[in-house]
Amino acid sequence: GAALAGLALVLAEGHHFLQKGYYDAYSVLNPSNQLYALLVLVVLLKLRTRLVPSFINVRKESYGIYLSHQAIASVGRGAVDLAAGLPQHGPALFDRVPDMVPGVAGRVLVWFLWCALVYAGSLLLTKAILRSPWAWLVGMKKNAPPPPAHGSLHPL
Repeated sequence: GAALAGLALVLAEGHHFLQKGYYDAYSVLNPSNQLYALLVLVVLLKLRTRLVPSFINVRKESYGIYLSHQAIASVGRGAVDLAAGLPQHGPALFDRVPDMVPGVAGRVLVWFLWCALVYAGSLLLTKAILRSPWAWLVGMKKNAPPPPAHGSLHPL
C-alpha cells in the first residue's frame, strides 16, 4: 500500500511539474521519486521469491552493468540514428518516439524493449570483462575467491 501511495505521489508531482512547463518532470532527483525508490526497495527486500534469472549473478555483475549501461545506451542511440540516416544535428530518433508512436501502450513497449536491449548488452559486456584480465574494471579483486552460490551461508 505504501509503495502504491508513493507511486501516486510521483505521478501527482510529475503532473504538477508538467503543468509548470518542466522538461524532465519525472526526474529521479525529485523528492517523491527518491521516496518511491526506497519504498520499492523495501518491497523487493520483503519478497521471498528470486526476481532475476539464475544466469545473472547479482553480486558479481551488478556493478559492471551499472558502469556500462550508459555507454551501451549512448552507443546504441548513435547506432540507431546512424541506421535511420538521421543528420548529426537535430532531434534524435528517440526524441521523436512520442510523435512516431501514437499510443501510450506502444510508447511503453518501445521503452521496455530499449531497456531490455541496453540491459542485455550491458550484461553481456560485463560477463565478457569478468572473464578477461580486465575484471578489476568491474569490481573483481585479483585472486579473489568466487562469491558464494545463491542461498548458501558464507562467513563474514
